[in-house]
Amino acid sequence: KSDVINLVIEKMPIPDEKTPWENIFEFKSNADNKGRFAGLRSWGNKSVNSGLTAPEINDELEYLLYQYQRSLELHKIKFHLGILQTFVIGTSELIENLVKLKFSVIAKGLFSAQQSKADLLTAELTAPGNELSYIYKAREAF
Repeated sequence: KSDVINLVIEKMPIPDEKTPWENIFEFKSNADNKGRFAGLRSWGNKSVNSGLTAPEINDELEYLLYQYQRSLELHKIKFHLGILQTFVIGTSELIENLVKLKFSVIAKGLFSAQQSKADLLTAELTAPGNELSYIYKAREAF
């Protein structure tokens, strides 16, 4: 068990001395991060009981972190492209539809941006390696 804990600790970022304590407390108390940490603990428990050696668990840890990062990068690109498309096409359609008083089409454009954000959040929850998202978010924060 201590091998798995040490492997996870090695992957965690260490905030530098300039990081305000409030930022650290805020990160730890964030409800989403608490859920991510529970996922990390669950993955750690499964790894301990898997019968794999420490180097094998380390390989899996690195691979899952890589998969999660790449998956999020892909979904963020799709998200930004979707938002850009909504903005560019939506703006021209908005002007056109305001003139024609097509309010349902205007509303669909507004909901399209929200749908893109919901798709990104869904992708975060279902991405390969999402059990290790706490480490990923900690690296982003610190």
